[in-house]
Amino acid sequence: MLISLEKNIAPESLRGIGGIQRGIDAHRLVAAGHRAHLIAEALGGRAYSIGRVKASNAFCVKAADTYYIYVHHAYQGYRTLFRRFFKSIPAGCDIDHVFSRTLAGRIGVPYLLLAAVPKSANRSHASAERRGLAPCDRIYLGKTFPLDERMFHKVMGRRLGIRQSVEAVRAGYVMGSQHDFGLTLKQRGTWNIAFGIDMVHAGLPSTLKLWPL
Repeated sequence: MLISLEKNIAPESLRGIGGIQRGIDAHRLVAAGHRAHLIAEALGGRAYSIGRVKASNAFCVKAADTYYIYVHHAYQGYRTLFRRFFKSIPAGCDIDHVFSRTLAGRIGVPYLLLAAVPKSANRSHASAERRGLAPCDRIYLGKTFPLDERMFHKVMGRRLGIRQSVEAVRAGYVMGSQHDFGLTLKQRGTWNIAFGIDMVHAGLPSTLKLWPL
């Protein structure tokens, strides 16, 4: 009798979804920015308005064969927009801004990336999102802002403080900081779900109209 040693990975499992080869690597993803074209340029993609939503309220960037939704920090319809764009919201997830709205208001950054974040993790990060900027000995002149380590853990569904020290969290956001975030296949599945990459792979709604900006 022959015994197969090949692993069969169910396509709907986290490992299966993690095998979808689309999207920007975590360390290159833009969490916030000043203008649509600047965010698109940083991602190596193109910006589009979404249906009848004003581009001043929200837009998407197509990059690396997927789509990332950015909304103005004051725009209230972001949850509905995410659901309409990707056809559904993942079970057990909140739709939230990756970059803190409070911090965005303080430093004058209008556009923030959306993600589907597991509810328990999202709510545990609320206190940290009221923090300001960490002390820095240089001036950051960039117009786009990468994910910091706390934001990465939030997207990955990790509760506040599990992978970071309390001191690091309390310090706040480090302007322009970059990290090399490695992902296993299963972790990549969680990451892909957060940004609707599995839904893009399955096909966007045929009624969705995108207009180049």
